[in-house]
Amino acid sequence: DAVDPGYSREMLAQALGGRRKQLKALLQEQETLAGIGNAYSDEILYAARLSPTAHASSLSEDDITRLHLALHDTLTSAVIARRGVPIAQQKAAKVAAMLVHGRTGEPCPEGDGVVEDIPGTKGAGQWCPSCQVLPDADHNT
Repeated sequence: DAVDPGYSREMLAQALGGRRKQLKALLQEQETLAGIGNAYSDEILYAARLSPTAHASSLSEDDITRLHLALHDTLTSAVIARRGVPIAQQKAAKVAAMLVHGRTGEPCPEGDGVVEDIPGTKGAGQWCPSCQVLPDADHNT
């Protein structure tokens, strides 16, 4: 569980295992990381400044560290922010807190880009191509 304080960077690196699969898809695999769905995979990758189409096998040590921090911080913040929020208001609170997910065409909240749909997701996922770049190894594939 990524919000467990015991979930280490090394555990994440092992879960990714240098796999040649796109990060967004890996984050949503319940066998890899339980509980991360479509929306939070977008938010985590945005926080880590990693392209959702990057392959796990192309990540540097720094990329894995950023992804680990983004996983923990994004999910922990979401849990804390919704404590005490009535059930009927949970979805609205979640949507309001999203920085990129569901915000196609809006300005990037932290950069100069514009939030776009992730290619191949038919509008189901969003990212900021200006902020979220491919690791060097993926530029050559």
